[in-house]
Amino acid sequence: METLVALSNIGAFVVQFASLGQAVTSNTRRIQSILEDAHQDVVDATDLVIDVQYLMTKDMSKKLYDLCDGIRFNIEQQLEMEATRTGFLISAKRYKTALANAKAEAKAAKAAKSKIKTTTQSLQRAENDSREGHSAVPIQPLADDTHSG
Repeated sequence: METLVALSNIGAFVVQFASLGQAVTSNTRRIQSILEDAHQDVVDATDLVIDVQYLMTKDMSKKLYDLCDGIRFNIEQQLEMEATRTGFLISAKRYKTALANAKAEAKAAKAAKSKIKTTTQSLQRAENDSREGHSAVPIQPLADDTHSG
């Protein structure tokens, strides 16, 4: 009977160890998924700038491109780190830090996309108003408080 209990404990340990690897893999995939979604938001934001760049001053488009490029660079660095980590055990502290960083970049990407969308819509409205003979107010991009650093 004691042998069965000992074997049972060994079996439980093996199951825990095997499932731990799966949990780590799914957690790193979760971080990668957050970062990939954030990357897509930045790509979409850049596409918006490209679509209406002809309506912007060089200064405005440079500011918006720089914003997107900075966020994209941070996201791509984190994606590279997560790709090297896939399948390896990481500490809970490292996981929490990586997850927090991924969420911060995702938030920055969404904020940048929203800012750029608002700016490009304003530019398009101003262009439409000028075509119709209405006086248009010059558009300036919103203050740059969207990047987490």
